[in-house]
Amino acid sequence: MLCPVRKKTRSVILILLLLMMACSATITWGGQSTHGHLSQAPAFADPDNTVAMTPEWIAQPVKHPKSVNADVSVVVSFQLADVWEPWFKQFAKQKGLNIHIRSGADGTSAGALRRKEVDIACFCGSPTNTDRMPGLEFHTVGVVPVVFYANVSNKLDVLSMENVVKIFRGEITNWSELGGEVMSIVPVARSHCKKRRGRWRPLNDMDNLSPTTIKVGSIEDALDYVAATPGSIGYEILTRVDPYAKRGKIKVLSLDQINPYDLESLGTGEYPLYRGYFFTTWTGAGLENPQVKGIIDMLVKKTEEKAGEIFFVPTVELRKSGWQFKGNELIGEPQE
Repeated sequence: MLCPVRKKTRSVILILLLLMMACSATITWGGQSTHGHLSQAPAFADPDNTVAMTPEWIAQPVKHPKSVNADVSVVVSFQLADVWEPWFKQFAKQKGLNIHIRSGADGTSAGALRRKEVDIACFCGSPTNTDRMPGLEFHTVGVVPVVFYANVSNKLDVLSMENVVKIFRGEITNWSELGGEVMSIVPVARSHCKKRRGRWRPLNDMDNLSPTTIKVGSIEDALDYVAATPGSIGYEILTRVDPYAKRGKIKVLSLDQINPYDLESLGTGEYPLYRGYFFTTWTGAGLENPQVKGIIDMLVKKTEEKAGEIFFVPTVELRKSGWQFKGNELIGEPQE
């Protein structure tokens, strides 16, 4: 009489084990398993998942607003506007063009594209399906490390991925728990772009941030707060953090013994946190601007030339390391 029960029990255990294995698996769009990445969600959105638009919208040409009297209208990411704007101005001078530039967040780019009022727009992460409108193509110029940084008084130089997650969840609250001084940890976060894919934040679901997290609205606010507050820790792209580190206002931390200044480690997929930057172009009747291709080519070339200065891994190096592309758009991490 006991045999049927044991057989049933074994079946239940086997099913539970299979479910546990399935839950522990990690999947990324077109990329490797995350093996220690802070976020277990896909790093890239599906490039074939586009938004449907009306026939009237599709037939509408690109038209600059009356306030923009220019040959080309561009929206660049505010995160790197000070890097890119001189490139655009130099190109405009060389080619005798009038290029109108404004900076904003991904939402600014998406809105301007939806209104079909710009020729080029920039995204600082993998475009979501609502960004992928008919006639749009995406061109990646490269990726840049996202780093964790602390107040200079912090004696720790290295954190593990696991402990970073615990810090921002509020599971580790004092630096002494990690071998540092007895000092409360103050996480600082700039919560944004919640719906867009990427590996630029400590938690995939930013709603799970510790209640003690200081939420700020700008990159400068985060850097200034950490520079002035012992025990604090923040995160941002290395391009923005490095000037503060050079002035001795904050210190950049290594992750799992990987120094984020080692760009080769990001290029090979070892360093886990980064932002990709994507520029759009239009294709199709009434949409194409003949000046745009030259501008995109210039951005790709300048990123290669200035990669070390701006802490970028350009697309030419990403391709060599096995990152996945669809046309000119980066769509996946290196395959294992």
